[in-house]
Amino acid sequence: MNWSPGRYELPGGKIDPAVESLPEALRREVLEETGYELPNNPAVFHMVTEEWQGRSYVIAAYMVDLPKKIKVVLSNEHDAYEWAELRNIQQFSLTSHTLEILKQAFANELSSVNEGRSLRFDDKKATSSELIIYTDGGSRGNPGPSASGYVIMDAAETVLEEGGEYLGLTTNNQAEYQAVKLALEQAAKYHPKDISFRIDSELVVRQMNGQYQIKNRDLWPVHAHIKELVSKYPKVTFTHVRRELNSMADAKVNEILNTHS
Repeated sequence: MNWSPGRYELPGGKIDPAVESLPEALRREVLEETGYELPNNPAVFHMVTEEWQGRSYVIAAYMVDLPKKIKVVLSNEHDAYEWAELRNIQQFSLTSHTLEILKQAFANELSSVNEGRSLRFDDKKATSSELIIYTDGGSRGNPGPSASGYVIMDAAETVLEEGGEYLGLTTNNQAEYQAVKLALEQAAKYHPKDISFRIDSELVVRQMNGQYQIKNRDLWPVHAHIKELVSKYPKVTFTHVRRELNSMADAKVNEILNTHS
């Protein structure tokens, strides 16, 4: 877990589509990370493909059943692992893609989990035609340990959900953009027609509104992904607000960072 945007996921690797399919590559990844050879290729529950500088990046969420007494053999990608019970998993400790697999695979078992810092899986029925979303990202060191946070509200500014994720070592700007991306992914369940982002980073707001160019190439992939997500909604706007008006998202960022300090 040296650098991973979420705690409960396996790292990535290179795939040659001429040699192996994605499920076959995931099966190989499990073998390399755990020392366990799956009897079948894992099913892919959720997949996003991104194009950047002539390369295709695939983010896939999948589930495998491992023997209860398996001894995990870590590759050089990780230096530690952790077993966790579903009822104890907190939303901000997962990436949005890992959340997706849990929602699809364990919705029945977890539908009664209380709302708050624990996961909530009965929100697929929720709808809101208008959403107000506050996002924030922070890095203690810039670059340093970083986290993103978001708060999703309805038109009456009633909080529908809040969350975020730990990003590992990265920059303030990366954390800000990751927060917007995560919030857009989570907003899909509400089927909104109008999303109003309120962000205290004037730079991010102006870049998202096309007023400033993005010169940092490291931000290009996440910015492209956000643009793709924005295109799926009828209307998305980005507005700059003073920092004191973004206190809830800021508090979520600090809460996540404090749990990893």
